[in-house]
Amino acid sequence: MYVNDTAIVSVKEGQKSGPVIVTHVEPDGRVNIDLLQGWVTGISVVPTVLHVGDVSWSCGYREIRLVNVTADAATFKFVKGGACGYCRHMYRGA
Repeated sequence: MYVNDTAIVSVKEGQKSGPVIVTHVEPDGRVNIDLLQGWVTGISVVPTVLHVGDVSWSCGYREIRLVNVTADAATFKFVKGGACGYCRHMYRGA
């Protein structure tokens, strides 16, 4: 992995960054997102709920970690890399 393979990005409701679309930031700190997955036959959307510290994966990203939540935005750490194969689909885990 190279240093430039990591990015910290804040995303507001309704905005997209990489494979993440933030659909709603809950008052209790949960973040509802749509994760875009690349399939052999097209793109699919995987609805997911994350809490601070949760990690998801997507084609082309070996880590998508929710690092902070404010009233209207979520901050993610994106780390590129990892083998995609037929897509290593998003699974929540800390």
